[in-house]
Amino acid sequence: MTENVEANDKDTSLPDSENCRAKRVVDWDYSLVDCLIEHPLCKFALYFGSGVLCRHPRRKEIVERTKAMFDDSERSV
Repeated sequence: MTENVEANDKDTSLPDSENCRAKRVVDWDYSLVDCLIEHPLCKFALYFGSGVLCRHPRRKEIVERTKAMFDDSERSV
């Protein structure tokens, strides 16, 4: 039983920002989120048309973290 709990925690943990970046497709919702990694190996990557959507359960946090990373890099220039 504890193996299942540990596996589930690992599946929903926040991925490393070097390997996981995303942005919202629409401004009012986090249900459509573009994966910004060129060839993602993540099990939450959903190839759709010419792009990749992020289906990670914590995609809102991934989007906000990515946005903050780009905002910080623009300020330091």
